Amino acid sequence: MGALWLDAQGYRPLSRKKKCFPDASLAFPIENPLDRQPGCSGWAFPWQAKHAPRAEQQPAPGESGRAADGGSNPVPLILSNDDGVHAEGLATLHSVLLEFADCLVVAPNGPRSGVGHAVTTEVPMHLEEVGPGRYGLSGTPADCARVALARQAAFAREELGAAARAPELWLVSGINHGANLGVDTYISGTAASAREAAILGYSAIAMSQYVGRHRQIDWSATARRARRVFEHLRKRPPRPGMFWNVNFPHPADESWDQE
Repeated sequence: MGALWLDAQGYRPLSRKKKCFPDASLAFPIENPLDRQPGCSGWAFPWQAKHAPRAEQQPAPGESGRAADGGSNPVPLILSNDDGVHAEGLATLHSVLLEFADCLVVAPNGPRSGVGHAVTTEVPMHLEEVGPGRYGLSGTPADCARVALARQAAFAREELGAAARAPELWLVSGINHGANLGVDTYISGTAASAREAAILGYSAIAMSQYVGRHRQIDWSATARRARRVFEHLRKRPPRPGMFWNVNFPHPADESWDQE
């Protein structure tokens, strides 16, 4: 797996300044990437060096998606959140949407709840591949949307192929642990990732799971609801500059599905 530093101003590699760190260094984040290896030569994106566009690969059984209309071609999706790339809600969302889509995950490398629509502008950001098609970024949820979708979704097209363009390309953020309702959407990183995608001209959905008092989330029940909601909303793109904000209920009887 690879990693790289991105220029916060342009969301591009620090060319001629820094090479990709070897895996052994990833456990020790470097505050300033120019301090440790000054004068390093330029380098290529790790996805350019190591991976062919995923749209040209033959996916393994059970790993590829399918079109939302039932066809054989998967739709391209960016997945993000504010709970971090290893969060259970994101894993649940990923497992659901693999049934419909070819997914690229770009999420914060740790929890970023409550950061709102903050973006990183003064320091480089570290982008690490944590699994096939899964990247953790040392930035905010809005940064994640920018990295995936800026420059006409250059990163998404490298990973997902030429089909990763508007209007086919969507961003889905979540599934957040806790609801995002009313004024909560102003401080929600989950909503900010979807909002940033909308600002950049892409359709987006923010998904959150309300949690009843003193209760635990049944992620399998959330997955059933997320699947149904995505099937419904994928056919109903939001108006330009807007995004869908979805909050799943937490009924006392999880065996009862909401219609």
